[in-house]
Amino acid sequence: MPLRRRSADPMADYDALPPPLRHWVAHADLPWSPASCLRLWRKYRARGAAPDQILRQLTDLQARKLARHKVTANLPRRSGQKDACFPSALQQQTRKDMTCAASDTTSSATPPRFWA
Repeated sequence: MPLRRRSADPMADYDALPPPLRHWVAHADLPWSPASCLRLWRKYRARGAAPDQILRQLTDLQARKLARHKVTANLPRRSGQKDACFPSALQQQTRKDMTCAASDTTSSATPPRFWA
C-alpha cells in the first residue's frame, strides 16, 4: 500500500492556533488535532465564550472522554506509597532485573516483572 502524504503541514496548523489554545493543546492529556481544537474554539467563540471559559470547556470535554474510556494515568507514585512500579534513574539495575514492588509483602508470590 503506498504511503499517503498529508495535504497540510501539521506544525503550521499548530502554530496558527491562538496562543491560549496552543498552550492548552501542548499540555492536553489526549492527542488533540489542531483542526478539531480550532473548530471547537471557533464554535465557542461564536457563542460569545471568553478564552478561559473555552479552555475550561475543553478540559471538561477531555475529562469526559477519559472517563468514558476509563483511562487512568500510569504515573510514578510518590516515595513511600505501595505499588511503585517505575524505574528509578538512580538505580543501577538492568531491565531484566527491574521488578515491580508488590503491595502485599506477606505474599510468597513473585512480584510481576516490570519489563518482559
